[in-house]
Amino acid sequence: MASGGALGAPPALAPPRRGAMCHNRPMRFFNTEGPVLRPENHYAIDPLERGDVGEVLELIRAKRHFALHAPRQTGKTAVPIALRGLLNSGKAGNFRCISVGCDASRRC
Repeated sequence: MASGGALGAPPALAPPRRGAMCHNRPMRFFNTEGPVLRPENHYAIDPLERGDVGEVLELIRAKRHFALHAPRQTGKTAVPIALRGLLNSGKAGNFRCISVGCDASRRC
């Protein structure tokens, strides 16, 4: 018996095409890996609204360090990226922030 059709299971849905439109707006997708760098393309919560940014900014102003601890895929990469944008925008004070990634050095 062939799959799909009136009596069989429904055919598998193909993933939406890039550039697909919904109600005259680009369709958004659920990002399942990595940081959401373009929130207009993905469903996302603003990373700076997930925690107490004020407390982090107080630590930065006091020249203290902090660590992000959280389960996998909860925004541990997105938060520093958003924080870097906030600090470099000048809205949180006179800061300049850079980020350095060391992932490429882990070649096996």
